[in-house]
Amino acid sequence: MRTLKEFLKEVNWREEDIISYEWEEVLEAVKETWYALQFVHNQTEEICLAAVKQNWRVLLYVHNQTEEICLEAVKQDLNALMYVDKSIFKKEENY
Repeated sequence: MRTLKEFLKEVNWREEDIISYEWEEVLEAVKETWYALQFVHNQTEEICLAAVKQNWRVLLYVHNQTEEICLEAVKQDLNALMYVDKSIFKKEENY
């Protein structure tokens, strides 16, 4: 497995190059080092969930939070609620 530093060195330390990586490579980098998510521009739910499962604090870098991603973060630590986008939990109103 590559470290985050090795991964970034491989792309010449340029964030814009990271988005050209294959999905599988990005997923592996995030599984290895959760904070690599902050450099991923084309995030998928699976990539974000893999990072959040390692550390809830990465929720700060998730571009499009989903209920599943947020619940995973909150399961780890209730403090994650401070960073949850409340609009994803749409309340059904019965009139």
